[in-house]
Amino acid sequence: MRIPQLLSKGYGCFKNEVKENVGLPSSIGVFPHGRSRRAIAGPRIKSFPNRQRFPYIDSMHTTDPRPGFAQRMTKEEINVCPIRRWEGVVRVVRTKEELSQAIQALATETILGFDTETRPAYHKGESYLPSLLQLAGEKEVYLFQLRHLGLPAPLREILADPKVVKAGVALAYDLQELHKLARFKPAGFVDLGTLAKKAEIKNHGLRGLAAVLLGFRIAKGAQTSNWARDVLAPAQIQYAATDAWVGRELYLKLRPDGEVSCR
Repeated sequence: MRIPQLLSKGYGCFKNEVKENVGLPSSIGVFPHGRSRRAIAGPRIKSFPNRQRFPYIDSMHTTDPRPGFAQRMTKEEINVCPIRRWEGVVRVVRTKEELSQAIQALATETILGFDTETRPAYHKGESYLPSLLQLAGEKEVYLFQLRHLGLPAPLREILADPKVVKAGVALAYDLQELHKLARFKPAGFVDLGTLAKKAEIKNHGLRGLAAVLLGFRIAKGAQTSNWARDVLAPAQIQYAATDAWVGRELYLKLRPDGEVSCR
């Protein structure tokens, strides 16, 4: 682990000065209502609609000295990074009225961070349906409790809208599991791991990409908690909102119409 060298270059988490705002909105207010990723065979997710080329990314070389580019950023290096969390408004949606309000607010969004959470299974043959669907907009994050809502038509319309980018990691698995609740035709999904590979970044997971591109790490304490509980705990709400927000922030760093940059 070459921390002195990284410090001298000022890249990634090892900058001499860490910015405090990292794109967080000024409004703060988490409502009281409040997986590990695994790769499986599934439908191929296009990295971006129309498969546009990436002129800047195509010109990059593996000799890029930044952490995560020349070689994979290690767990130890990631753990040096400061922890950041979503500190903006979170809307937990569990009723028809709340769903209607959320869909209306999301109608103006064209880029959403996407994620799902499922109650963990610890025994052979045990499995659960997705419990939570997270969509992060520019200023607010929405957590849809699927045990109360199912996967209603307004949500399926967003998931099938090719004009709305839904950015996340391990999308094939998430979509496969959501199809167990209701069928829909996915469109507009962008797998951040695929974009990272095109950018010759060696870390492809959400936590690693956050460290490489955003300069912070994500706390994972609530990852294996019971997402099927009736009322989510504040720690679960913050964790779920942070994952979706980070997905959106990473897309803004990696998207095809801009250069790949680190904070």
